[in-house]
Amino acid sequence: MLGALLFVAWSAVQPAAVDIDRLTDEFSEELLVLRPILATTVGDHRFDDRLALDIGGPHRQRRRDLYRRYLARLEKIAPASLSPPDRLTYRVFRRDLRVALDGLEFPDHLLPVSYSIESLPNRLASLATADGVQPFATAADYDAFRRRIAAFPDWVELALANMELGIERGVVEPCALVDRAIGEISGLLVEDPRRSVFYQPIGRLPAAIGAQDRQRLAAAQAEVIGGRVLPAYRRLHAYLVDSYRPACRESAGLGALPDGARWYAWQIENHTTTRLSPDEIFAIGRREIQRIRHEMEQLMRQLGFGRDRSAFFESLRSRREEWLWDGDEVIAEYRAIGERLAPKLPELFDRLPSTGVELRRVPPFQAPTAPRGYYARPSADGRRPGVFFVNLGRRGYPRWGMEALYLHEVVPGHHFQISLAQESDDLPRYRRLAPNSAYVEGWALYAETLGGELGLYRNPYQRWGRIASDLLRACRLVGDTALHGKGWSPKRIRGYLDARCFGIGAGEIDRWSAWPAQGLAYKLGQLKISELRRKAERRLGRRFDAREFHQQVLEDGALPLNLLEEKIDGWIEECGKSPANESR
Repeated sequence: MLGALLFVAWSAVQPAAVDIDRLTDEFSEELLVLRPILATTVGDHRFDDRLALDIGGPHRQRRRDLYRRYLARLEKIAPASLSPPDRLTYRVFRRDLRVALDGLEFPDHLLPVSYSIESLPNRLASLATADGVQPFATAADYDAFRRRIAAFPDWVELALANMELGIERGVVEPCALVDRAIGEISGLLVEDPRRSVFYQPIGRLPAAIGAQDRQRLAAAQAEVIGGRVLPAYRRLHAYLVDSYRPACRESAGLGALPDGARWYAWQIENHTTTRLSPDEIFAIGRREIQRIRHEMEQLMRQLGFGRDRSAFFESLRSRREEWLWDGDEVIAEYRAIGERLAPKLPELFDRLPSTGVELRRVPPFQAPTAPRGYYARPSADGRRPGVFFVNLGRRGYPRWGMEALYLHEVVPGHHFQISLAQESDDLPRYRRLAPNSAYVEGWALYAETLGGELGLYRNPYQRWGRIASDLLRACRLVGDTALHGKGWSPKRIRGYLDARCFGIGAGEIDRWSAWPAQGLAYKLGQLKISELRRKAERRLGRRFDAREFHQQVLEDGALPLNLLEEKIDGWIEECGKSPANESR
């Protein structure tokens, strides 16, 4: 009774404590209005017919005003007055607002078209395919999508004006990325609107839609594709070929652009939630490469290859049992991996997500540049499942990397972590949905290391797949920082990494070029989570319980790495105070 009275008294004089969730909810509402495709992605379908002109000056100013307004509201709250959960929300929210506001200092709007699925010409096309984000269940859904794509010419006009301004200011894309963007857009250009990817939803019209509506929708879709969408893509393609390609730059790193060093420092903080310097990250990457190569060499010796890498790689290429050639077999093998994992998960996790996950093929237009597999998150309410996209567009699918990739993308990686956060009733909506690359990608790479504990990696070639995946992420630490922070050319990077990383393709370097610092998130996040586990194991000894550790890491959603470390350190300290017979 006394405790309840004290709580009532405390809350009466600390009104901010009960308002922080409402504050972040209000922000989320305003943000989704400004970012309608994000709203669609998380399952909020109020704005499915909108396309934000987010590269325009007015839109950027509205975002700037939004961040400043909520930062000012946060400044009126004393963090010490908040309950511990609300204080954590406060700190996450404040950090996110500050970083987002700082990011508007840099002219990313002058680089609107790039080699990336996040580039709007690609993203818009993906909405028309089977990714499931844009709904196509009712006639109203089809009308909404048609209105959305009908706005694309307005975005293109802004993009052309921005790229012209970028040429004047020396803020242009690397030539290699322009060539890739031209190729991707070329793949979307067709003469007959009914052969366009934007017409594909018409081929999936639900039976519940009546004949009259079916005819209307098909005719209207073909009209908007032929009259607005395809002409806009052709105009964009022609500009890239005729005007932008001649003005592109031979350099590939962000550091070559005006104020590029400071821009890259912001990208590092944005993606890794740290303020590590490029040199510090480069050094971490070199150490990790050396450690992982030693692990690889041990495995090669166990397989009888000694240090003969050529013979080992030839074995990987020639072992027929390590390759799958039929797409249905690939999907079936991934399902079998999931079935083998399911009974083992309770040994490492107390909570399991209820949201479903589907396996689908990567749409053909994305297959040439897409990775072997990637994940699309479910809707926030769980009604739309998560999707693991498998790229079957290349000849031959390597079986030796499948277990690590499934652990990373599905369970207990992305799908597991994201679904648990979205299903949590204890987290405010903002924290259930807030992205954080270092945590999200770090957890997924950490999940790959759990394969042995979960009964996988019994085949030494699957262990090789896990080690190779780890090595790639370590090489990204070196390559990304060399490209953007040290001014190295792609040729120099490949020369440095080829011998150490067993070959880095041009596509991987182009990815680093298009997405500065994003590739750093995986390894830096995984290193931090693994470090925290080792610390907990060392200090708690027999009291350590992997299930409780994972619960502590997962229960608060995607935290910045410094806040995650504070939390786990506090948990370790509390566990250390408990009598041994109270531990699990």
